[in-house]
Amino acid sequence: MRAGIDDVWLRTSGDRLVTRGGRAVLLRGVNVGGWMNMENFITGFPATESLQREALSRALGEDGARRFFDRFLDVFWADADAAFLASLGVNLVRLPVSYRHFEDDAQPFELILVHAAPDSPYLTRIRPVLDKKARLGVDAWGSLDTGVRHILDPIEETFRREFPDFDPFPFGQRSWIHTLVRHILLAEPMAEDFARCFNGLSGDQAAALAESFAFERCVRRERLCEILRQAAAPTERGRATAAK
Repeated sequence: MRAGIDDVWLRTSGDRLVTRGGRAVLLRGVNVGGWMNMENFITGFPATESLQREALSRALGEDGARRFFDRFLDVFWADADAAFLASLGVNLVRLPVSYRHFEDDAQPFELILVHAAPDSPYLTRIRPVLDKKARLGVDAWGSLDTGVRHILDPIEETFRREFPDFDPFPFGQRSWIHTLVRHILLAEPMAEDFARCFNGLSGDQAAALAESFAFERCVRRERLCEILRQAAAPTERGRATAAK
């Protein structure tokens, strides 16, 4: 048991990370987004996670929504996903976690316990929303603004003319406008469109729909996998560092 612990826990030694046993380690990893902190450009919902959860609660009922999200948590990131990343040479995974998995907004500072790319059933069901998001440039992470330039152009021109010195932190005037228009003004009303995609589903059907996120039902992006595999491969410099 001690050998296993020594091989996992890391500490610093000079300019290196080493195991407790002194073996040098070079970390090569990825970020698992969209799971414990859901993101609209990954799973397709508009606006925010909280609006998505509220919308599905209205469409599916409290029990149906709970069963969908519980099953989503079970299958989105599981043993098969970890094994696949390990096969590419990855030895580190960053897991962003929302505080809501540990604390209820209605009961702040009281810990609660939780348990731990979609294929056609899920994508087919939300396709109208995905098409509308693309058309309106909603959620700037995963869309273009070409379909809403007729909205943005006069706003941007007005701000350039009337507020030339306005430079909001951190990304400036244009990003600030896009946040208000594309992330809020156009995105939040689409939560109801998203909810309608799930109308009429039973709790069992909602849980089954979440199975779309299971690793074995996803399509691999082979080119991206190969890039990651090459990036994770030990380099001559890395081997020399580990050998010190």
